[in-house]
Amino acid sequence: MDPEMTGDGETAGAAASRPRSSSGGRHPAVVVLGELRPLVDPDEGRLPHAEGCERIRAQGGIVYLPHPCESLRRSALDPAAQVAIMADVDIIEVFNSRVTLPGDNAKALRLAQASGKLHGAGSDAHTAGEIGNAYVEMPAFTDQDDFLACLAQGRVVGRLASPLVHLHTVWQKLRKRWRRTKDE
Repeated sequence: MDPEMTGDGETAGAAASRPRSSSGGRHPAVVVLGELRPLVDPDEGRLPHAEGCERIRAQGGIVYLPHPCESLRRSALDPAAQVAIMADVDIIEVFNSRVTLPGDNAKALRLAQASGKLHGAGSDAHTAGEIGNAYVEMPAFTDQDDFLACLAQGRVVGRLASPLVHLHTVWQKLRKRWRRTKDE
């Protein structure tokens, strides 16, 4: 089973990368969402959080809640939205290497412990140098159920990125916005 990745709040990357079964159809694996904000369906636009969770489940996926307590990120789910979907969440990210305030990771760990959810970690890499800043060391696994069992035995490992990495992200957003206005 290979993890599938997608960009922040979008499903297109995962759908395109999903391996084909012997019958030619696509089969689900693990979808690691960049953000569990309303998912973007190319045909429908943004989906409500609960519907996003339902669609992940319907495809046999695992619901992962990234950086749930990050106080400075606009895309982080507010506590009320977290409570509304918590029954559908399998994994809570307890260490994100890009958080600006380290205490936010501690809050996420307490949330995962209080809700009995498995622990995840994410580099949230926006640059090549950030890849691998956070991960979970765990035994090898063979399928989705085994993945969850092995994750329960895992050990979160991570180091915080410099707060200066956010300057790169701001620069990329400004460049993208400038290119869009230039092309219009």
